[in-house]
Amino acid sequence: MIRVVARLSGSRRYRLRGLVTALAVVLVVMGCEEENERFLTQPIDRGPIEATVSATGTLNPVHMVEVGTYASGRIESVEVDYNSPVTKGQLVAKIDPANALVRVQKATANVLSARARLKGAQADLGLKNEQLERQEKLHAQTTVSQDRFESSETAQARAEAQVEIERAQLAERQAELEDSKVNLAHTDIRSPVDGIVLSRNINVGQTVAASFQTPTLFLIAQDLRQMQVNSDVSEADIGLVAQGQLARFSVDAFPDRIFEGRVRQVRNAPISVQNVVTYDVVVDFDNTELLLRPGMTATLTIITAARDDVLKVTRRALRFRPRDEAALVSQGSLRRLWIEGEDGKVEAVEVRAGLRDDEFVEVSGPGLQEGGSVIVGYRRDP
Repeated sequence: MIRVVARLSGSRRYRLRGLVTALAVVLVVMGCEEENERFLTQPIDRGPIEATVSATGTLNPVHMVEVGTYASGRIESVEVDYNSPVTKGQLVAKIDPANALVRVQKATANVLSARARLKGAQADLGLKNEQLERQEKLHAQTTVSQDRFESSETAQARAEAQVEIERAQLAERQAELEDSKVNLAHTDIRSPVDGIVLSRNINVGQTVAASFQTPTLFLIAQDLRQMQVNSDVSEADIGLVAQGQLARFSVDAFPDRIFEGRVRQVRNAPISVQNVVTYDVVVDFDNTELLLRPGMTATLTIITAARDDVLKVTRRALRFRPRDEAALVSQGSLRRLWIEGEDGKVEAVEVRAGLRDDEFVEVSGPGLQEGGSVIVGYRRDP
């Protein structure tokens, strides 16, 4: 029994030695890591900085006209095609005018008939006026009864009313004639502006039914040398965008070139797609070289604010905190930089942050100068 206890005590001693050895190794490793720990720094730079808002958009002409028609019928001819330059009033297509011509002829006949009826009513009124004059003379000599005289007055009044009715009907028939002439003129489809044809939606022989819905036959851009970008800016960034701000954008067709424009309008109408709200920001730009085409997708950067010559540090510097200052992180202090002192210890520098871009932040405060260094993280030697 005594031998068994001794063996168990020896086993425990071996275990204890192993634990002490492992703990010593861990402490040595931790000490080595702590001894080899260094700070990663980056310099304080001076230069321009820009605050930007990013968005995507589509290129469109500033002025674009949809050309339709009020007339219905078969397309008799198409005079222009895609990319055709057109002038205001130029014939671009023609609808078969046969039906419209028939309506004009019918309206013309109705006008002639109404004029004839008006002349007949005027002749009858003249007769009734003469009869009334004779009845007045006879009535004055008491040779005609009062009833006959009043009958003549009534007939003359009716004749005057009939003349007015026929005159009104003539005016109505003339209006119908003008309407049919206008419809005949609409069979000639003409360009309302000077520009270039972007799309053509009709072919010869196609039937157009304008009585149900006005069809769009052509899409004409007034001037492709002046275009605009319609961009979708998120609701989180729209408060920073204002009219007149500089905007830069690129397109896939020219990936190595940056184009510039100005914000012309920030539209208030919200655009909601799957609960994501954006606003349309219109950017005008000069397309004198005619390189850019309608419908291209643009990657847009709007300059909301800019500084030319300021001190700036990387954004990582504002996020760095020494391990023994972990409590500051919970307080949310983002206006403190850390520098390495002469004795190797870190020192805090209070700064005021300004503009930010994707990489840098404008900073100002005592003790900051160009060429200095700020701590952005920890670095360990192998």
